[in-house]
Amino acid sequence: MLAANILQAIGYVLEVLTLIVVIRVLISWIPGLNPYHPLVRVVRAIADPILAPFRGLLPTFGGMLDISPLLAIIVLEILANVCFSLSYSVGVTGESLGAILVGALEQLVLTLIIIVAVLVLLRFLLSLFHADPWHPLTRGIRAMAQPFVRPFDGIIAHSSGIDVEALVAFITYLVIFVIAKVALDWLVGLL
Repeated sequence: MLAANILQAIGYVLEVLTLIVVIRVLISWIPGLNPYHPLVRVVRAIADPILAPFRGLLPTFGGMLDISPLLAIIVLEILANVCFSLSYSVGVTGESLGAILVGALEQLVLTLIIIVAVLVLLRFLLSLFHADPWHPLTRGIRAMAQPFVRPFDGIIAHSSGIDVEALVAFITYLVIFVIAKVALDWLVGLL
């Protein structure tokens, strides 16, 4: 029971940190806000170390819009959900610790694969509908998806403006998702 309470407390702390990151983003949108105000300084002191690892992972849109807080919020929410799931499993179902940890790993891995697949699918759809290649949103999605599409570059000769590599990457990530789901479900069943 103590382990379940600790996991729930960690989940709540992660939820509070998510809220602080959201407040940090909102603060950055308010023009003329005094950056030296004690409340602003506290929010920045808490949120900026959380955001630091995510900055540079994702490009900015038009040099102005930083979407790294979005990735930080997603990761914090995934971790909070894992903690809440674990606390429920420990407190209610009485599952083995191995099954709980593999279940948490499964949730994290499958969520990350889904995020990558959606990003690659967006890149494919933008090419399918011939989106303006110079639009900041198009450039940002292409840049974010590039590391996940790069292994598939050169598979098919370019004959049209459609990003076939992104389609092949998307299908591959769907197959990887299914294989990971089956393998991790099987592993949870063993434990």
